[in-house]
Amino acid sequence: MSFFKTFLAAFLAFIVVNVLLFVFSIMIFAGIATMFDESPTTVKSNSVLVVNFENGVVETATSPMNSIDFSSLKIVSSTTLYSAVTSIYSAANDDKVKGIYINLNGNASIAIAEEIRGAIATFKESGKFVVAYSDSYSQLGYYFSSVADKIYVNPEGSVEWSGISSSVMFYKGLLDKLGIKAEVIRHGSFKAAVEPFIMNSMSPENRMQNQKLVNSIWGTILGEVSRSRSIDSMVLSNYATDLAISSAADAYKYGLVDGLAYEDQVMKIINRIVLWDGEIENDQVKKSVYRNFVDQADGSEKLQIEIDSILQDKSIDSIVNINLISLNKYSTSVVDKSILSKNKVAIIYADGEIVDGAGEEGQVGSATLTKKLSKARKDDNIKAVVLRVNSPGGSALASEVMWREVELLKAKKPVIISMGSVAASGGYYISAPADMILADKFTLTGSIGVFGLLMNVEDGMRDKLGVNVDVVNTNPYADMGSPFRALSNKERDFLQNSVERVYATFVNRVSDGRNLSFEDVDNIGQGRVWSGVDALEIGLIDNHGGLIDAIYIAAERAGVSSDYKVIQMTDNDDSLLFLLNSLNSVKTQMIKSELGDMYEHVTSVKTMLKNTGVQARMPYKMTIE
Repeated sequence: MSFFKTFLAAFLAFIVVNVLLFVFSIMIFAGIATMFDESPTTVKSNSVLVVNFENGVVETATSPMNSIDFSSLKIVSSTTLYSAVTSIYSAANDDKVKGIYINLNGNASIAIAEEIRGAIATFKESGKFVVAYSDSYSQLGYYFSSVADKIYVNPEGSVEWSGISSSVMFYKGLLDKLGIKAEVIRHGSFKAAVEPFIMNSMSPENRMQNQKLVNSIWGTILGEVSRSRSIDSMVLSNYATDLAISSAADAYKYGLVDGLAYEDQVMKIINRIVLWDGEIENDQVKKSVYRNFVDQADGSEKLQIEIDSILQDKSIDSIVNINLISLNKYSTSVVDKSILSKNKVAIIYADGEIVDGAGEEGQVGSATLTKKLSKARKDDNIKAVVLRVNSPGGSALASEVMWREVELLKAKKPVIISMGSVAASGGYYISAPADMILADKFTLTGSIGVFGLLMNVEDGMRDKLGVNVDVVNTNPYADMGSPFRALSNKERDFLQNSVERVYATFVNRVSDGRNLSFEDVDNIGQGRVWSGVDALEIGLIDNHGGLIDAIYIAAERAGVSSDYKVIQMTDNDDSLLFLLNSLNSVKTQMIKSELGDMYEHVTSVKTMLKNTGVQARMPYKMTIE
């Protein structure tokens, strides 16, 4: 009897605790929702839009828990790429916004930076000014800021300019010490995802593709900066080779910046430009003056003299009050004039590692994505779909499942792919059948190849820990893939055949989708990764362009370009999944805050080791700073 009393008491306590936790969670989310429930912002006259990445720019809206910085316990609200770009376009036509002030002090991927930079370049066509300032510029920050009419840097600051590199961390030496041997089955001489586990340095093929990638990315950066700053790209490259830019003064000397200034001085300059704009509101030379507002032409000589005076004035006084408004705040003031349209262009995000099943936040689960694609296919009001792919790949089977759903969707309505920072392996697999593929110049794509990876810990268990594992089987190969023994030759041949079969299917999917021969795809496949620039040349993509470009094309192909609204189909649509992902995000964010820069390496290894089955995965993650 006492047992049942104890059991019932424990069971009741379990129920009460879980109910309390549930209520507490609801209270937390209600509080967070209240904090993020922003009312529309009122934009004042003579406002200046501030573009920075202080809280990050992300592909799609994430759970509220991802907005908590657990290292400081502060709320940080990230800007989505779609919101950032559409806000900049809206500001170009907003008479209350006089210009843009760039002051980067956060992070974004290089492909996202490319798209926002392109939006600012379009903004400049309105005749409004763009001014950039920073205490110091990272290489990515300078590339982004070079789109500005004028660039200023703190007199004691710096501009990084030394070229780019790609490094890969290898673990074979560690595995040898632990007595662990990696069992690798792959197709593709460039399929380098497994190299860190079986080698101590890059293979010749991997080194070649890495070199070509960094050369392509660096060439694109040089070209864009060259056009913006009117400095020959070879000269810019030589500056990096010679390490010529060692100080802010050097950056000014060699023309990378337009002046050395403190931020309060830049605020005065911006204030004077805004006031001067008001003085010439009806002047026909306004646009030409704005486009190069310090030229000694079109009546701007007076403005140039005043700006020179501000730069030369070293006195300290109060900062001029300017109506600065952030992208986040400004986005809440933007009104979608097509909100009542029945015609919809849907954006569906495939952002993260590809996995079987539902997946978690930061993953592309085959069940979750196919559900969204199917819903879009069956909704007659959705006239076209933009699938935004930002994925290094993952499960080959999950990729096949999603490929099928894209095929079914394409049969009913236009499907346009917009590639983000990376759309490789499985990410390219699901993109192949679309009507059109757009990518950024910096997008890493291709990687058409597959592999399998198993770990044999037999020697380490025995020699390091004194542990032996014995087994009985009903059939000779029942324990195939066990981590406690090596693969036999017959098992290796069996698994290799599986990899070859998946690779052939992958190539056929690309061949059919891109109207290329099997041989052509095989030649550009083999696991090789290509930049967006090279991908266009070899036919893996149709054109360069960003998310907004893809939306315009989708609407046009659906015949609704003059009357449509954009909807975003995110995980937030499923409140239960959203709640579960938000709870899981707490753990992820806490680990990130503890591991810092090592987080990516740790999660990369963990992901590689936990996956089973054939993988269509990007060989490494490349970060440009």
